[in-house]
Amino acid sequence: MKQLLTDIQNRLAAAVQADDSPLLAYVDLDWGQVDFYEGMPPVKFPCALIDVQNATYSNEGQRVQLGDIMVQIRIVDMILSHSSAAAPAAQREKAARVFDLLREIHRLLHGWTGTPARYGRLVRKTLARVRRRDGLHEYTMTFEVVLTDDSARPQRQPVTVEQIDVRGQ
Repeated sequence: MKQLLTDIQNRLAAAVQADDSPLLAYVDLDWGQVDFYEGMPPVKFPCALIDVQNATYSNEGQRVQLGDIMVQIRIVDMILSHSSAAAPAAQREKAARVFDLLREIHRLLHGWTGTPARYGRLVRKTLARVRRRDGLHEYTMTFEVVLTDDSARPQRQPVTVEQIDVRGQ
């Protein structure tokens, strides 16, 4: 699971816009950066925060499991400009940039896999608006992915020639 989250974080952090500026100013695992803070949250905007929302597992035998993992990406932006129809077009465009972010994150992650031997392709499942009292503009996008977990499988130790008793003693 760690590899999955790291791969997603790296893919989002490496994404750039047409003008070669970063798509997101901050990409991290979600540890509550925009939830519990005094004044200004410890992020730069726009940001994407990544976490596992839910995981269910099925047994495949020999202590191997397949996990159906729901990964949640929180896309948060601080809107400081007006977006009314009376506002200048450039100002309205900047206020609506979160929708461009949502489209681009979907394009980057839907159908993508970073480590195919460990997990399958990500599939977007949900998109939801989060209403906040602090004025931050937040959406959550959830992706589903199947992950192979063989961490409980016993590791076989190689046998050296010295350990083999060919005489049966």
